[in-house]
Amino acid sequence: MKSSLTGSDVHSFFLHEAEPYVMNAIAVDTSAVAGVLLSRSAGCGKILLLKRSTDDYWCHIAGRIENGESMSEAITREFREETGATIIRLYSADIVDVFFDANLEKLRMVPVFAAYWPDEGMSPVLNREHTDFCWCSLDKALQLAPYPNQHRVFHHVWKYFINASPSHRMLIKQG
Repeated sequence: MKSSLTGSDVHSFFLHEAEPYVMNAIAVDTSAVAGVLLSRSAGCGKILLLKRSTDDYWCHIAGRIENGESMSEAITREFREETGATIIRLYSADIVDVFFDANLEKLRMVPVFAAYWPDEGMSPVLNREHTDFCWCSLDKALQLAPYPNQHRVFHHVWKYFINASPSHRMLIKQG
């Protein structure tokens, strides 16, 4: 049986009568940074976790990049605001925390930084965002932190900053 559609009919159908293809965009938020503070006190590696006052969960340091700030300036400020620490040597952790924020319907891409606690004799001084802190082994950090991507970040940072010395290429020149 011969088709009754001609080539021009098919062309007309695809150009004019079919619904146009609409690509739905996924909102991507790149306005935040995160950082993991580490300690190697007494030959034992530790990760600093903070307990959020609003959501009541354990996390590493994170926050928004303010207008005019670089990412390294933002995380250095966040370390200071959330713990009182003045960071001397800041590193790129060479990992990006990517997750879907279902409440905001956004894909978040958060570069992660790492630093060593500057003064072993000093305890973190928390701001109003947090109610408690814990210097944790990797196992304890994995127990406390609720999100799988936090676990991925902690494993990565532990491997490259506790079990090994970070590459000098990861050191961020400041100032």
